[in-house]
Amino acid sequence: PFLAYSSIIHVSFILLSLFQVDLGGFGVSLLYLFVYTFLTFFFFIILFSGLGMNFWFLTDLQYLYKSPSLLTAFSIFMLGMSGTPPFLGFFTKFSVISMLLTAQDYLFFFITVLSGFFAAFFYIQNYRFYGYSLKSYTYVKTYFITKYNAKLYLLMYFFVLINVFALFFINDFFIIFQLIGII
Repeated sequence: PFLAYSSIIHVSFILLSLFQVDLGGFGVSLLYLFVYTFLTFFFFIILFSGLGMNFWFLTDLQYLYKSPSLLTAFSIFMLGMSGTPPFLGFFTKFSVISMLLTAQDYLFFFITVLSGFFAAFFYIQNYRFYGYSLKSYTYVKTYFITKYNAKLYLLMYFFVLINVFALFFINDFFIIFQLIGII
């Protein structure tokens, strides 16, 4: 249920941007879908490579502390999915919210802002589960890191950099996806 509720919020952002076609909503929805797909994809890559198939509870995230690079990447992807600035997820949510303000759709604007805060709180509260020592928990499982696939991890860390430095080239993303939306 951890990602199920947040995906409902993300899909609602995509649908709200699709309803604003006259303001370029199709390109914004494509950008949102692209960013959300990659964030979710690498989220699962980290979970299954760092935890194997032993991920059943949120407390199992505590085993990520044994791999600092996976923990850092996981933290960045969680902040990106929550919509925290200056990560890429913030700019996609902000573009949908600004389109709603431009269209003077104040009811959906209010609902969207509240759901965005709820989703950010939901993602950020999960930080208490990972990055801590195993001594603070009585639940212990075996921890295995699967063999790294170098190309996949190179792609993942490239997307981490894109997520972190999104502030500098977000305008290029909007231009590209507006052009794709026109075609």
